[in-house]
Amino acid sequence: MLTRVANQVLAEDIDLQKALQPYHGHIIAINVRGVDVVGYVQITEEHITVDTTRPEGEHLTTVQAAPSVYLRMLQDYTRGGALRMQGLRIEGDAALISQLLLLAKSMPIDWESIIASQWGEAAMFGVRTLKAISRGFLYAHKATGDNLRDAIHDEWELAPSPSAFTDFSEQVETLRDEIDCLAVRVEYLKKRSL
Repeated sequence: MLTRVANQVLAEDIDLQKALQPYHGHIIAINVRGVDVVGYVQITEEHITVDTTRPEGEHLTTVQAAPSVYLRMLQDYTRGGALRMQGLRIEGDAALISQLLLLAKSMPIDWESIIASQWGEAAMFGVRTLKAISRGFLYAHKATGDNLRDAIHDEWELAPSPSAFTDFSEQVETLRDEIDCLAVRVEYLKKRSL
């Protein structure tokens, strides 16, 4: 399935085809540390192949990371944000990995079903649990930030609230307008007194 989808995306993306031209004949080994799972991506002139057996070829780039790093990258992928590469250990051509990530980012893939089919429901449960924990942390982070902001503005009065700052800004603008009017009036009175 990955091979089919990757080649469909590649067939429609001329810029990606050009970017991958220097890498024809290259192989990327994607190693999941601690799980002893290795997947291989081979780039040829005709297509891209994704498989679990190592293809023939001498240009090998290896990517190693813990499962948590790959899960974080999948979360970045599903959110549509930039893919963070911290925690990846790359041996070989890092630019090739960047191109591969661009390809992966444009692939409409249901990663959860692929993980479930490859590693079973236990892996799916782990993915769902990690997503739930991540959502929980995001909610706690937002709630803590909101509570801290309210305490700074309302309880401790260390900073003005947004509405108080808006009122203050409006008062300053009113004073500036009045100063301009008074300056014009003073000039007028000076001219009249002469």
